Amino acid sequence: PPALCPTRTYSTDCSVTSTSSSRPPCVRPSASHDERERSWLERATRRIDGTPPGRLTRSLVDEVGRVMAGWAKRRSRKAALVVERLLKRVIDEFEGGNEGAVA
Repeated sequence: PPALCPTRTYSTDCSVTSTSSSRPPCVRPSASHDERERSWLERATRRIDGTPPGRLTRSLVDEVGRVMAGWAKRRSRKAALVVERLLKRVIDEFEGGNEGAVA
C-alpha cells in the first residue's frame, strides 16, 4: 500500500478514486486546510458583499471569479446560492455601467 501522508486525514470511503493523481486513493485534505479555505471564502465574500453597488473594481471582479470557483467546489446548497448571488452582483454592476465589471 502507498505511504500515508502524516499531514492529511484519510477516509475509509473509497467509492471515488483517481488514477491520475500521485497521491494515494482516499486521501482528503486535512480539516485545517478545509477550514482555512472556508474562512478565506467567507472573508472574501463579505468583502465583495460589503462593497457599495457600482464600486466593484476590476481587481474585485477578478476576485469574484476566484471566490465563485472556490464556493462551487464545496458542492452544497449554500455554496450554490452564494455563487448565484455573486454572479448576479457582477451582472448588476455591468448593467449599471460599471466599466470595472467586465469579465
